[in-house]
Amino acid sequence: MAEQVNLDEVVTNIMYGLTNVIAEQTRLNDAKAVLYMALHNMQIYREETGLSTQVDNTSEWVRLFLASMLVRGCTEKTVETYKQEYKQFLLL
Repeated sequence: MAEQVNLDEVVTNIMYGLTNVIAEQTRLNDAKAVLYMALHNMQIYREETGLSTQVDNTSEWVRLFLASMLVRGCTEKTVETYKQEYKQFLLL
């Protein structure tokens, strides 16, 4: 889930970058005021760029369930019907 970023953190990071560009404190203060006015009604979220570590084992679980149906004595036709239903369901 994306984490909301505090407006003060955003402005501080921008101001830090501007200190290398703008040397006068008055102009820095003006830039800070403009940033707060422009961003005051916005919500900013940190972008999630990490890769998911969750592995989808659904097809393996379905395969094992269908195999257990055969062991329990279900007919090939019943197992095939279940297989087709699972395919249809998982495509949604």
